[in-house]
This record gives sequence, structure tokens and C-alpha cells, in this order.
Amino acid sequence: MLCVQLQVSVLIAHLQHMVNVCRISDHDQHQF
Repeated sequence: MLCVQLQVSVLIAHLQHMVNVCRISDHDQHQF
């Protein structure tokens, strides 16, 4: 069970990182 929770936490961390990258990319595109 602990392994599953760890995998979920890692997956959420990756998703949040991707969302942050997308936001930064969109912000840069709007600047230019």
C-alpha cells in the first residue's frame, strides 16, 4: 500500500511540474 501511495505522490509531482512548465510557456508566448 505504501508503494502505491509513493507512486501516486510521484505522479502528482510530475503532473504539477508539467502544469507549471505549461504556464511558464504560455506566459512567455503572451509576452512575445
